[in-house]
Amino acid sequence: EKPVHSSPLFVGREIRSEKVVWGRVSMVDAEKRLLGNALLDIDNQFFVLLSDSCIPLHTFDYIYNYLMGTNVSFIDSFLDPGPHGSGRYSIEMFPEIEHRDFRKGAQWFAITRRHAILIMSDNLYYRKFKLYCKPTVGRNCIADEHYLPTLFKVSNKSFEPISSFLFSICFFYLLPH
Repeated sequence: EKPVHSSPLFVGREIRSEKVVWGRVSMVDAEKRLLGNALLDIDNQFFVLLSDSCIPLHTFDYIYNYLMGTNVSFIDSFLDPGPHGSGRYSIEMFPEIEHRDFRKGAQWFAITRRHAILIMSDNLYYRKFKLYCKPTVGRNCIADEHYLPTLFKVSNKSFEPISSFLFSICFFYLLPH
């Protein structure tokens, strides 16, 4: 069935869909499909993925101008030594991903074109997450919470994430899982 659009901006821009399961690498796959399609348009220089439950705290113009005026990517990334952070690390990810580089964060991001290309070109770390990061009893690794923060850390050991921007433009009501 052909989608019906209320805006001509979306005509011919459908992105194929596949089954997405919470916590599985299929969430990362969906993000990559969105990024891959957005990268096809050379005019797209910044890429934002927010929750549908994000309540904007600023106007669209304010957020747009802020992002277009920076060359910084914003992702949520932190070292969580507890069971819901580095406790989810799998030794099978070694040597490509060391325990000390395993990070956690929200899946929401605002990234530059350069970082979108980095995400799309990664196969090495993605493969490790596909094989060893799954919601299971015990380790319960959630791919979309760990993949991007870890990818940015291992790709640039001096990477210091700037995550506060996403939380200053949106109010999130996060439920524990």
